Amino acid sequence: MHRAPSRTGASLVLLVLLVGAVTFAAALALSLAYPPDALRAERDGRRMRDVTAILDALRAYEREEGEFPAAVPVGMQREICGQDYPPASCAADNGVNLSLLRDAYLPAIPRDPLIPPTGTGTSYFIGRNAEGQVMITALDGEVAGPIRVVR
Repeated sequence: MHRAPSRTGASLVLLVLLVGAVTFAAALALSLAYPPDALRAERDGRRMRDVTAILDALRAYEREEGEFPAAVPVGMQREICGQDYPPASCAADNGVNLSLLRDAYLPAIPRDPLIPPTGTGTSYFIGRNAEGQVMITALDGEVAGPIRVVR
């Protein structure tokens, strides 16, 4: 009695080759559809919107309360803490707690697009000069360097 040779080994190899080819084609298509420079520019656009939103929220707070939050440092910039970072820990790390802006002025404290959600900071820095101008900086700008908004 003679059995026909099994073809499962060849079928498995063909399946692995097919999956590899499809994965390669998908990766190539994604890199052509979203070139790295466009992704960097998109993240920088988000950074600019984030720092502008924080500054707008601070201005709205100032209009209603008559002054900026006391946590905003004068003469230096410090990192804005993430919204889930406890205020006492934020202060101990020399961070700036802007959680009082949340809900009334901002839906959430923005964070840099490359910062993981579990991070304690936002990678956005805030400070005031002696004349009262507020500067918010995103140091991790990828296309043209740091992104700053001053008012």
